[in-house]
Amino acid sequence: MKKIKLLLASVLSIAWTGAMAAVTQPTLTTDPSNPAFYTIKSLRTGKYATYTGASSQLSQEVSPAKASLWFFMENGSGVSIIPAKDPSVKLAGHSSATATGAVWYLVENPYREGYFCVTLSNNASSNCWDDQGNQTKIGYWQPSASDNQGTSWIIEPYDVENPIDVTYELYDGGTKVSSATVAQSSNSEVAIPNGLTGITYNGFFHEKFYYDYTPSGTIGDTDCTITVTRTEKAGVVKALADLSNNKAYNIGCDRGAMIAYNGKMVNTALNDAAANAQPYGKFALLKYEDNYYIFSVDENKFVKNDASVALDLTAAGFSTEDAMVMTPQTAPYFLWHFNATGKYLNTNGNEPLGYVINTYSTPDPGNLYYMVEAGDFDPTNALAELDAYFHPAYFVTYVVKDEAGNIIFTSEK
Repeated sequence: MKKIKLLLASVLSIAWTGAMAAVTQPTLTTDPSNPAFYTIKSLRTGKYATYTGASSQLSQEVSPAKASLWFFMENGSGVSIIPAKDPSVKLAGHSSATATGAVWYLVENPYREGYFCVTLSNNASSNCWDDQGNQTKIGYWQPSASDNQGTSWIIEPYDVENPIDVTYELYDGGTKVSSATVAQSSNSEVAIPNGLTGITYNGFFHEKFYYDYTPSGTIGDTDCTITVTRTEKAGVVKALADLSNNKAYNIGCDRGAMIAYNGKMVNTALNDAAANAQPYGKFALLKYEDNYYIFSVDENKFVKNDASVALDLTAAGFSTEDAMVMTPQTAPYFLWHFNATGKYLNTNGNEPLGYVINTYSTPDPGNLYYMVEAGDFDPTNALAELDAYFHPAYFVTYVVKDEAGNIIFTSEK
């Protein structure tokens, strides 16, 4: 009988999903005492749909607490959406929950492949959940070709049993900086949530890596609080005087880190999973004749002001315009621009490099970079390259002949 029930559930799942090869439908829960939990996350905000009460509008939260967990059960031609926070009710709308709830449909957004519309109709024509223009609540909207980010949702499994709320509080020098509450299994291991150590930008998490993070406390079988202390790493550059030609550095801004990738210096803010999987790039910041030049340690090449990396400086047309100017801001941040007109680096995940090089110079999280020591570096060969390029040596041969034309002396200088 159990096999028949499982088969029936699979058939029903196919019936209410429709033709949706690009999205993976969530597993339907058949026993509410053993639910398969999921989160429903907004594509645009990166926040989680969160239950706020039987008569309150759904909110969007940065971290997935227990109130951000849901499970789905068969309901006619669609599903019931049930909050983990209160399994006695089912969603009846975006601002109500009742004992019977409503029939919901999880359909693929026709204007954004691979993302769900959560809707009260069996298509994406109306009544789709919407992030309301990147706000904190959830409303309704009808997606279109020109307006579909807000109605695009990611439904992901959340591996947890007997969930409790664990609140992580971040401290810096005894001062509380922020906090985040996440759902975890009771008696599970401490796991600092991403929201405390960095940001999610353009769909990828980016750690603020000039800190070390140390948690204290244990997780039991009831809601609890874990204290996290952050301390600045050794080797964080606070001033240009801290830079050394004998060191390699990781370079980042709050939105991503620099790496050498496909012949360019790029920022992991770009929408490229392969690039985001790369370790932080190692770069030397070589001071030469009062200018700083970026050298990719990973590629053994210099970086030009169009972000390309080159070994043959002559062929690349290298010049002092390829030097990097780093203007100190609030430590440990620096405003970066190449030593050429209109060459500021501004992080933008929609750009092929993960940043754009333009004239925008107002400090913000996208153009303020920090540097952290990443090991020793021998600059001998790189500095020799610069010296040979900017001060090429010419060999002159002196030949002395007598009146008969016989060579009596040859010298090279």
